[in-house]
Amino acid sequence: MYIMNLSTAYTLIDITQTNDRTSTNAKTRNQQRNFETVTQVLGLRTQLLSLSTPQISDVDITGSKFGSDYSGHHFVWAFTFGTEQEGVYAFKDKFFGTLESDFINVPIILGLGETAHISIPTFCTSGPATNVYFEQFKL
Repeated sequence: MYIMNLSTAYTLIDITQTNDRTSTNAKTRNQQRNFETVTQVLGLRTQLLSLSTPQISDVDITGSKFGSDYSGHHFVWAFTFGTEQEGVYAFKDKFFGTLESDFINVPIILGLGETAHISIPTFCTSGPATNVYFEQFKL
């Protein structure tokens, strides 16, 4: 029996999937570029089996897994992705250890739809500037 392992990513970065790959509309093209960056990093260690369209929510992130640099209501993009192998991103005692490492300092495009003030245009997976994190999908 085949079992897909699902995980969810949460980010303060505008990764709206616009499917805009050719237009001159800078916003929709750059949103798609951020989305493509995420999928490329997720696929460095495994073949993704499933990827949902990122959903945006206005959420009070105070006390969340985002860094302490961010509090109050902000837009959060969330999507679910699947892998064939459980623990493919694990390292030592962290289930997403290699994935968190892969995302560190990956460039992003800002000034799109994000509401959080992100001072350095990169993904950050730890510390007060954490702007992306991952969780095992729970049914």
